[in-house]
Amino acid sequence: MSSCRELHREPAVSTGTVINIAMHSAEVYGYLIDSGEEPAEYGHCYGKTSGVTIDSSRTKLGIPNALGNFLSNLTNLEAGTEYFIKAYVTDGLTTAYGNETTFTTDPAFLPELTTTDISSITSTSAVSGGNITWDGGAPVTKRGVCWRLADEQDPTTDDDITTDGAGTGDFTSNISGLTPGTFYTVRAYATNRTGTEYGIKILFRTNSSLPVLTTVPVSSLTSTSATCGGNITFNGGAYVTERGVCWSTSPNPTIADGRTVDGEGSGSFISEMDGLQPNETYYVRAYAINAIGITYANDLTFKTYTGSVADYDGNIYNTITIGSQVVFRENLKVTHYRNGEPIINITDSTAWVNDIGGAYCWYENKIENKEPYGALYNFYAVENVNGICPAGWHVFTNDEWNEIANTYGQPNVAGGFLKDTTLWRSPNSGANNVSGFTALPAGIRGQGQPGSQFYWKEMYCMLWTSTEDANSNKPYGKRLCFDYAGFDSWLLPKHDGYSIRCIKD
Repeated sequence: MSSCRELHREPAVSTGTVINIAMHSAEVYGYLIDSGEEPAEYGHCYGKTSGVTIDSSRTKLGIPNALGNFLSNLTNLEAGTEYFIKAYVTDGLTTAYGNETTFTTDPAFLPELTTTDISSITSTSAVSGGNITWDGGAPVTKRGVCWRLADEQDPTTDDDITTDGAGTGDFTSNISGLTPGTFYTVRAYATNRTGTEYGIKILFRTNSSLPVLTTVPVSSLTSTSATCGGNITFNGGAYVTERGVCWSTSPNPTIADGRTVDGEGSGSFISEMDGLQPNETYYVRAYAINAIGITYANDLTFKTYTGSVADYDGNIYNTITIGSQVVFRENLKVTHYRNGEPIINITDSTAWVNDIGGAYCWYENKIENKEPYGALYNFYAVENVNGICPAGWHVFTNDEWNEIANTYGQPNVAGGFLKDTTLWRSPNSGANNVSGFTALPAGIRGQGQPGSQFYWKEMYCMLWTSTEDANSNKPYGKRLCFDYAGFDSWLLPKHDGYSIRCIKD
């Protein structure tokens, strides 16, 4: 007697032809060769990488009821994409696959869109946007607007852009960073896998604004006049019809105060202020007017001179008033005493140290240092009976210098009120020159080995007094320094060379 075991029938299937390929769909045939013992499902599996299985995307045609051809409809495909596909059949125990084949969906088109009209225009911004009515068959991954200065070129995404999400439909774009009173062109854009498409180009102009300008430093100062001006770096998108400077004895002057009218248009201009009062502090600023209105630049302050005086050589010195004292604004540079007797110019270092009759020199013995630093004198020139200052003037005493310092508070800060703000080495501590005194870093001629040496130009200002210490017989001098805001006293060698300022008798 014999027995046998029933054999399990294996399912079998083959992949057929792909037909009716479109951007997002296709149809594909299969052929069911054997449905197996108990067929459960059949169809096609597909994906964008090779080796697809029923764990990939698939169609499900149910339980087969006949062998032969069958057809699957594939939908929601991506345009312009290669797909891998196989027919399959499964009986619950075994899944059989047909041969893997490929097809590519039709390519997508560019999106279709319009540009939204410009609105909410200001001097530096505007609002636009777009409406993407069709994605071209592929998802829109980026959208927005692009713009550029109006010219013959159309704006593209290589120019300034906004990025306003993805997908179809309406979107709003906020355009910023524009220049006032300027023409621009703008258009919407949308990008899908095929490329970037643009809406129509729209021309618009930003609103004008007030001009942008600065006040230039005051120069050519006298007791009744000064030179100033301005620089209009941007006209605000509207022509500048008037420009100039205005001034007052109070901060923030306007054109209702004193003013100049210095033409029109952008750029730099010079303003001459006349009719000023001697020894007066003024505030000045540039102004510019366009169709939008008037704008003012930064305030500057200056103080007119009290007057002027000449020395024996004809050098002119402007004078200022500090407290109750009228003083020179510049360092002395005279080469003769008041009576016309020459002051000896000593360049040799040994001779300088040995002199006791009064001498002067220029820093490093170079005449080019005369302006603006003046001369360096030893103390013997200060005390010479012939007088070194013009008639009616004399070298400061130590007490007179202290009165100057006290005008601006304690000696440890008074130097900042006296120092020039441009010629000193950084940090020029505390310097604001509010006094108008304009102390200059002329340096010194000191006793070196074996003779005299020059030191500290741009770093120190040493000023003689006519006062000698009763105990040491050394004269006092005043020091200002580049890294110190003070104004202090020193007892100094008579042979050293320092600067001189004169004060009115």
